[in-house]
Amino acid sequence: MMKQRTVVIASAGGFLLLLLCVDLLWPRVIGALHHYQAGPLPVPAKFVHIPVLEPSGAAYHTERGTLLVISDEGQLVEMDREFKVLQTHDIPGDPEGVSVHPGTGTVFVAVEYDNAIVEYDLDERRVLRTLVVDLNSHDDFKGKTHENMGFEGVAVVSEGDDVYRLFAVIEARPARLVVLSADVSIQATARARRDSVAAPFVGVKENVNVVASYDVGLTRISDVAFDVETQQMLVIASGARTLTMTDLNGRPLRSIRLPGRKPEGFCFLPNGDAVIAEDTGGVFLCDGLRSALCPETLVMREP
Repeated sequence: MMKQRTVVIASAGGFLLLLLCVDLLWPRVIGALHHYQAGPLPVPAKFVHIPVLEPSGAAYHTERGTLLVISDEGQLVEMDREFKVLQTHDIPGDPEGVSVHPGTGTVFVAVEYDNAIVEYDLDERRVLRTLVVDLNSHDDFKGKTHENMGFEGVAVVSEGDDVYRLFAVIEARPARLVVLSADVSIQATARARRDSVAAPFVGVKENVNVVASYDVGLTRISDVAFDVETQQMLVIASGARTLTMTDLNGRPLRSIRLPGRKPEGFCFLPNGDAVIAEDTGGVFLCDGLRSALCPETLVMREP
C-alpha cells in the first residue's frame, strides 16, 4: 500500500509540475508566435543609453518639450530631447506606465500592484489624486486576484471640447485594454489640485470602475499609448516584442516587431520619431516610424 501510494503521489506531483511549467511557458510560446507573425520594423533602430534603471514607460510632454520616462524603481525622469536629465520625481507604489494629459499638462501614472492611476503635477511636484480601480466592477476581472493582473500602462485620450477618456492596460489573466470611469476633465484636475493640498503624497482618493474591456489578442500587455495623429491606440507586448495598433474599440489593425530584449514603453515624438523604453536599460530611437507605418499622416494640414 505504501509503495502504491508513493507512486500515486509522485504521479500527481509530476502532473502538477507539468501544469506549472505549461502555465509559465505558455505565454512565452504565444508571445514568440505573435512576434514572428508581426510585420518587420520598417525603419532602423538606434540604441541610446539613459541614466534610468528599468525604464518601463515613456511619454512626450508637448507643452514642456520634454521626454518623460517612468522607472520600475519608483521614479519619473524628465529629460530633454538629447536625453539629458532635467529633474527626477519620486512616484509612490510600483509605477509602470505614464501619459500626459493634453489639456492640463498633468501626468497620469499606472501603478501596478495598487490597481491605481496616479495624477501628478510636475511643477508642484506632488500627487493630485489617486484613482483606485475596482476590478470587480467588470465581469472580465471579477474574483481574480493573480499578482500579474496589474496595471502596466495608461493613456489619456482627447475627444475634443474638454472631453477626455482614460484608458489603461492590464498585464495578464486576462490581458486587456480597458476604459475607466474616471472624470479626467480639466475641471476635475482643478478640483483635485485645490482639494489635495492637505494630502500631497496620495492626493484626493477617488474610486473608479472599469466601463469597457477589450481583448486585443495578446496574452501579456506591457504598455499603451495614444497617437493623436492616427487616432490609434498603441499597445506594447514586451514578451512578444511587438507593437499592436488598434482602434479606440480595441480592434487590432496591425502589428510590428520591436527591437531589444524587453521593450516595455513607447511614445511618438512630434516629428514622428519613436522612443521605445527598454526594460533592461536605455531606449531605442526609430527615426520616422510614424510616417513609415502611416504615410497618410504626412499630408499637410492647414495652419
